[in-house]
This record gives sequence, C-alpha cells and structure tokens, in this order.
Amino acid sequence: MKMKKGKSKIVIGFTVLGLILLFLVPVFAQDEMKKAVGFVSEEKLIGSGNLTDSVTWRVTEDDAGSMTLHIDGTGPMPDFKNSKEQPWRQWLDNIFKLVIGDGVTRIGDCAASGLLIGEVHIGKGVESIGKKSFAYGFNLEHITIPGHVKRIEDNAFLYHYHLRSVILEEGVEELGQYAFGSQAGTGSVFHIPASMVKIGDLACWPVTGYTVDEANPYYTAVDGVLYDKTMSTLVDYPKYKNASEYRIPDSVCEIKNNALQRIGSLRKLYIPASVQKLQSSDLLRTSFVEEVYVDDGVPFNGINSFYGCGKLFRVKLPENIEIPTLRDTFTGGCNSLESLKIPNGVLKIESLGWPTSALSHITYDARNAIILDKQMVDDKISYDLTIGESVDYLPSEFKWFTSQAEEIQFLGPNQFYVEEGAFKEKRKPISNLQGNIFVDEQGIVYQYDTESEEAVLLHCQKGYSEIYIPEILKLEEGKYYKVTGIGQNAFYGVDGLRAIVFEKPEQIRFIESYGFAHCTSLTQVNGRETTESVMELFDTGTTEIGYRAFYQTGLVNENGTGDIVEEMKSSKNLVLSGGSVSDMEVLVVSEGGTMSWKEGESDSGEYSLLTGDRMTVSINVGNKEGKEDARYRVYFQWSDADCSISVKAGNSYVLNEQEVNCCGTPGRAGRGRCCLTETGLGRSRFRACLLFAS
Repeated sequence: MKMKKGKSKIVIGFTVLGLILLFLVPVFAQDEMKKAVGFVSEEKLIGSGNLTDSVTWRVTEDDAGSMTLHIDGTGPMPDFKNSKEQPWRQWLDNIFKLVIGDGVTRIGDCAASGLLIGEVHIGKGVESIGKKSFAYGFNLEHITIPGHVKRIEDNAFLYHYHLRSVILEEGVEELGQYAFGSQAGTGSVFHIPASMVKIGDLACWPVTGYTVDEANPYYTAVDGVLYDKTMSTLVDYPKYKNASEYRIPDSVCEIKNNALQRIGSLRKLYIPASVQKLQSSDLLRTSFVEEVYVDDGVPFNGINSFYGCGKLFRVKLPENIEIPTLRDTFTGGCNSLESLKIPNGVLKIESLGWPTSALSHITYDARNAIILDKQMVDDKISYDLTIGESVDYLPSEFKWFTSQAEEIQFLGPNQFYVEEGAFKEKRKPISNLQGNIFVDEQGIVYQYDTESEEAVLLHCQKGYSEIYIPEILKLEEGKYYKVTGIGQNAFYGVDGLRAIVFEKPEQIRFIESYGFAHCTSLTQVNGRETTESVMELFDTGTTEIGYRAFYQTGLVNENGTGDIVEEMKSSKNLVLSGGSVSDMEVLVVSEGGTMSWKEGESDSGEYSLLTGDRMTVSINVGNKEGKEDARYRVYFQWSDADCSISVKAGNSYVLNEQEVNCCGTPGRAGRGRCCLTETGLGRSRFRACLLFAS
C-alpha cells in the first residue's frame, strides 16, 4: 500500500506540472502574435466626433499613455483657421501619432498644427497636404511623402523644429512657399523627383544641398545649389551648405524671392551683372554672409536688404544704375559692418538702419539724392566721411551725414552745389561750405561765384607735401574763374604740407584771418621761407591780409625764429564765495592766447576771444557741507552768434560722476556744473555771468 501511495504522488506531481506547461504555452504564443502584428496592448477610445458628413476623428490611448489621432472616412478634411479650432485640442501634449485613413483625400489646413506628433501615416488616398497642417510641431524628425500626394501647400511643415530629413517619392508635383520651413540646426540633402513641377519661395530650409532627378524637365542642381533647368534662375541656395564662397553663374538672369535669405554660413557672395531681376526688399535677410559684392548694373533696391546680417562687414553696392531707395538697409543687428559706399545711382535715402560702432568709414557718392530730415545711423557712432566724384548736389539734410563725421575728405575733380546747413555742425573752414563748390585733382576745395567769375580757396586737404594754386580754374562747359582769395582756416591742420606754389600770387585780393594758420609743416610759399617775404608776394597795396594769417606755420618770422608759439595759453582764475556752501572756482583758459578781459573789470567775467581761438572753462565745486539743496550755476552769454559751444541746451552729461543739466534761456547759451569747451569762430565779445545760489 505504501508503494502504491508513493507512486500515486509522483504521478500527480507530473500531472500538475504538465497542466502548467500546457497552460503557459498558448499565453506566450499570444504575446508573440501581438508583437508580430505591432500591438503591445489594447487601445481605449478617449474622444471622437464627426468632421464632415463623411469624415470622422477619434483619439485612442494605449496603456503607456501615448495617444493616436485617427482620421477616417472618405473625402477631404475640413480646414481650420488655427489650432484652437481643432476638436482634439485638449489632448495636444499627448498625441504622438497621426494616422490618416486611405479614404481621406486631403489633410486640412492646421489639422495637426501644434501637435507634438513624432509619427505620421498618410493614407493611400491623400492627394494634398493643406496650409500649416503640420506647423509648429516638435517631435517629428523624418517624414516620407508618398507619390500619390501631389501638392504640399504653403507652410505645411513650418517651424517643425526637429525635422531633419524629408523624402519626396516620385509623383509629388508641387511644394508651396515655406512648405518645409523649419529651423533645424542641421539638415540633409534634399532630392527633387522627376515629377516636381513647382517649388515655392523658401520651400526648404534645413538642407545642406539639393539633388534633382535627371528626368526632371524644370529643375537642376549644380554643387548642391538649385536652379531652373536652363540655369537662368537661381531658385534656392541651400541654407546649411558649408562653403566659403559662392559666385552666382553668369548664366543667371533672375534670383527668386528669398533664394539668398537665411544662409547659415558663407564668407563671400558675388552677384554678377547678368542678374537683372531680384526681389525689391529683404534680399539677404538674416543671412550670415560676411562679404557681398554686387556688380555694376544689377537692379538693386535697398529696403531692409541686409536685415539681421550680423556677420556682414563689407558690402559693395552696384554703380551706374538707379537705386530707388535706401531704407533700413542695414538694420536688425548689422553690428559688424566696417565701411559703406553709397553709390552714384541712389535716388532717395530714408535711413541706413542702425549699424553700430564697427562702422568707421562712409563714402557718399550719390549724384542728387533726396535725404530725409532724420537720423541716418546710430547717433552714438562716428566715422570718416568721403564725398565722391559723382556728387552733383548736397541738400541741407546732408547734415545727418556730416554731423557724426570726424574727418571729411573730398574726391576730385568734381563740382557740385551745397545747400546752406549741410556742413553746419563742423568747424571752419568746412562749416563755410555752401553754394557752388569745385574740388580739383589735388583735393583743394574752392567756392566759386558765377556772377563775378571769381573763386576762393576754402579748404586744403591732407596728403600732399606740395600743392599748386592756379591763376584760373577751368571748369566744365568752358567756364573760367580767377582765384582771388584764401578763406579763413583754409590750411588748418594740413599736416605734411611743406610748400605752396601760387601761379599768380598778386591776383590774390584777400587772405582771411588764420588763412594759413596751424599748418605747422609749411616752410615755403613760392620758394620764400619767411613770413615777411611771403606777405610781400601778396602785398599789392589792395590785398587784405587778416589777423594772424600765418600763425603757427613753419615760416620764419622777421627775427629769424619760427612763427610757431610753444606756449599758447592766457588764463584767468575766478573764485566766487557766499552762502553756506563751498566756494566755486572757475578757471578760464584761452588755447590760442587771444583772450582779453575787459579792462578794469576783470572780475565781471567779460572778455573778448578772437577768430579761431578756443576757450576752456573749468568749474571746480565742492559742497563740502553736503547740503542737499546746493546748486551751482554757470551762465554763458555771447554778443555775436558766430561761435559754437560743446554742450547743448536740453542735454544731460555725466562728468566726474556728477550729473550736469544744460538748459537754454533767452540770451544765455547754457547752464551746468561742468568743464565747458567753447570755440570762437568770429571776432566776438562774450559775457560769462558766473552766478551761484544755495
């Protein structure tokens, strides 16, 4: 009995194990079967509805919480104005997959806009993808557009931020504008199938190059750049192509809109004269191109042309063709631009934009441009200004170019007309420029009068060791003008000029005050080396020679010593006391030594300052008692308007960590607690009323 009982136990044990094995086998087989057909767990329906009478939608969710949007039925989906109209909007952040059924013929506008989908299945019946249908997505990295989709409309995949590659199968015919306008950090080569008929502006952004099926009758690609089949039109330059230089082929006659925008990296771009059609604005918008050279004759229009080109440091615009407008040409962060030439064909200048401190030189060569009465560039920058040989007319609004110029150069030969005020912000002799102006081959600037047929030498430029002043100026149209005068400060600061030769010195009727002054290198005039002998050249009994005409030159005076004065100062100290605050000490210094105080009343502050001299007023204040209501005021009043002052009414300044406010009042030039520098530009009498209050 015991033996039988033991055997019975053994049999039962194996029987139980066999049942377990028999039970587990179909379970494992069922899981493998689910994996084989792509299902891990059953999905549950969480939302559904009708889009049209024949098209429905439903959202399902699997056990992992991932949602799928299904579009089923027959016919086209409706369009949505924006993602807010989507009935599945509430699950925006959870829908990962989109499945379009085979009966749907069109994916509607904004259908999946804003969804974070990473996977798309396009049904066999879909023929077109609507506007912004997949715009502003995030997770989609790759997509294949099947050949039965004929048209991808404007902005379909706009700003799909992680989209890296797109495959268009044979059969796709049309790409709308910005169809794949994403800003992915990297891209891939984009292949154009033989079936492609039309490609819109900026259709593909994140690409490193293009390839085109040889059978395509409309497009071709060379070195990754997309052209039309005849290479007469540049369709698109790949935005992420890695190249240092791109020369548009001479066969190209047209550049399509936006073809050169958003270029990621390019050192030099050349646009040949063969190009006769290109967009009127935003030509290279937000492109990181460093140098741009546009050949003469290209029909350029300068409206926002280089907006956001942060690496652009050199640009050459076309000459000898009308450029209708320059408007915000270098705006939006053109912080690297170093130099600029405004070409001869510019008709109107509204604004250059706001290039920053890198801009160091402007050449102005526009023949007769209209200039708006407004700031042209950032008022915090300064630059050297060259006025070119093509200029015919400078309006008063040209002051917006001259006011920020440190040095001004004129190229010749050229003759032009200057409206009053064009140079008003500059010191003499430049501020005197108005009326008929002639610049000769040496860069010498003359003003001529058509009635008297006489000319005055107003300004001599740097760069010559010897210059020649003719008896007669021979201008265009056979006009002749006698040189009869030397203007005030005409040779001021002309370093390096050693000799001047007058063809007919006795013809000079006047030399204004400081005419040759401050040309310290000048040692000869018509071979003569002393001030006295040079003056004899012009002394015909009628010649007027102004005050200190040869001051601070290298000519030897009658005593055999140089006419250069080593110490050029005369000064006056004033101390004003009173009230409960500290004394105010005022130091007045004349750089040229021409200042004279009113005799017997020097404490009154009344003085004279002669033409061309510079006066500095330094005010030292203490307020040692720390009175909160202490105020120091300095008033300047001049009796002759022929002068300038370095601080302006209405402006505030910070000097030595002290804020200074300057206010204009009737009969007074300025007010402040500061060191003021004032330049007298005519024989004037000034009154400095130095007051203080507590």
